[in-house]
Amino acid sequence: IPFFGGVPATAAIARSSVGIKSGGQTRLVSIIHALALLAAALLAAPIIALVPLTALAGVLMVTAVRMNEWASIRFMFSHRFKTGVLTFLVTFLATITLDLTQAIIIGGILSAGIFINQVANLEVDVRTVDVERMRARGMDLKTDCRYIRVAYLTGPLFFAATNTFNEAFAHEEDVDYLVLSMRAVPLIDLSGIEALHSLHDSMAAQGKTLMLAAVHPKVMRMLERAGLDAIIGKENFFWSADRAILVAESQHEHGKQQPVDEIESATTVEPMAMPI
Repeated sequence: IPFFGGVPATAAIARSSVGIKSGGQTRLVSIIHALALLAAALLAAPIIALVPLTALAGVLMVTAVRMNEWASIRFMFSHRFKTGVLTFLVTFLATITLDLTQAIIIGGILSAGIFINQVANLEVDVRTVDVERMRARGMDLKTDCRYIRVAYLTGPLFFAATNTFNEAFAHEEDVDYLVLSMRAVPLIDLSGIEALHSLHDSMAAQGKTLMLAAVHPKVMRMLERAGLDAIIGKENFFWSADRAILVAESQHEHGKQQPVDEIESATTVEPMAMPI
């Protein structure tokens, strides 16, 4: 039997909830609460023993009711947030059929799974080059750029999204240059880096070129840490997809050995305010 007959469980959620509902805002709430319970157990145990269990049960019921965020629950159900309602109901049923410790674990796992499923929705929009639009913006394109594809990525590139990424480029066979516009990719993990590496190796084996544009600084640091910037080639990183298209067209017309700075100096394009 544990000391004083108490069995620690669920990280004292009820105690924490009472402290917060009573206005507590710092870690001192837990310390003061623990000291008060210790003093009561050591000094007032005979008096506390006289308190009817029904009265203590009533206190627990009031505490249980106050622990719920009723306004948030009403908002969630009234606006029909399906994932939130599902998580709430599953956790609630687990609480009354199992115990609070297991219910918390089940609710946490379910919430994590739903979150991963939501953020794993990587969107890959592969397009041909809109030559007329680029010419209208003052970019001197001399060909129709049929050999170039631009893929606009939206969402994090991590383990749950790599299948979507790989499938998007599985059938791009008539392409010599693939430009990945990564402005909307906020993060990347090891699986995403491996997917990029695999795509580069596959294209390089066929004599094709992979270019990356508008890479987020955090993503760029991960690529540099993995050495992928050197593998892809620093000359194949650009601040915008438009600049990458210009370089790809020039290399296609004059050969890939032409330096990038020479290609860019030959263009008359003014820098854009925001990369594409």
